[in-house]
Amino acid sequence: MVQFGQAKVKLANQLYTLEFAANDQQRARGLMYRNELCAACGMLFDFGKSRYVGMWMKNTNIPLDVAYISAQGLIINIEQMQPHTLQAHHSEIAVRYAIEMNLGWFAQHQIEAGDSVRFISAMPKN
Repeated sequence: MVQFGQAKVKLANQLYTLEFAANDQQRARGLMYRNELCAACGMLFDFGKSRYVGMWMKNTNIPLDVAYISAQGLIINIEQMQPHTLQAHHSEIAVRYAIEMNLGWFAQHQIEAGDSVRFISAMPKN
């Protein structure tokens, strides 16, 4: 079973504790096979260095938003993704991070491209 670390991030002046995917196995698994995600839950993906990133929803049961984030913490673009689709949703430029939350979460919290994410702490799990 894949286990994830934890990361604390600040979005729109609120602190959130997210699951943290920092290695290939964790990033490949992501939020697959889950049937629900609590309202304030999500996952931070760290790709180790900036690169173009694409996400898909294979084996993912819940609709998600993904925010692509630069190494400096700037949200580049946010994409909406539907369950069990194979369409890739890409970052507009090379990014270091991505955050997945429930579908519509970023809009509900008035968070959009151009906003900043502050990374408070990260505890990876190997």
